[in-house]
Amino acid sequence: IYPGQSVESAAKTRSGGGTVMTMPLPPFALEQPSTIEELVALTAEPGTRILAGGTDPLPSMKHRLFEPKTLVSLRRVPELRGIHCTNKGVDIAAA
Repeated sequence: IYPGQSVESAAKTRSGGGTVMTMPLPPFALEQPSTIEELVALTAEPGTRILAGGTDPLPSMKHRLFEPKTLVSLRRVPELRGIHCTNKGVDIAAA
């Protein structure tokens, strides 16, 4: 960002001065369950995709490779966070 430049303008301009065309995301609902039970119920709905980090699904959605009706974030489900040692080994959570 240059002095006096808006965030919107900075997002559309490359360092070389050329304008960047951004592709908008298709419309979708975002659900953020806080329990495993809520997560299971939400993911049973047709047209739902799980969002864990968002680095892969969002660019694919911009390119219209898929257009889910609903994205379900794993971030707020405590059981899906962190690293846990069990008698079977180590579980690395997805959220």
